[in-house]
Amino acid sequence: MSYAGQCVYGGICAGVCLTFCAAQTDCDADWGGDDVAYCLPGVFTIGDLCLPRCDSPSASGHLWGDAECTSLGFDGCDTSSHECAFP
Repeated sequence: MSYAGQCVYGGICAGVCLTFCAAQTDCDADWGGDDVAYCLPGVFTIGDLCLPRCDSPSASGHLWGDAECTSLGFDGCDTSSHECAFP
């Protein structure tokens, strides 16, 4: 699945194109399902972003693993929530 087209509409690319969101439903629609990405509010100054759900230590069931979360400044992947963990 490719998200390259989303970058044209205001998303940013960090290994995969990230999209802006106002609510979880935006991420579900943009990423094609309810377990693919999540809306992370209030962390980035550019706006709320959809981030891919993650697995730890590797991305076996989701697009991201610990390394992808760490590259954005998080403390790896939280295996219980499948979201990047805050340091």
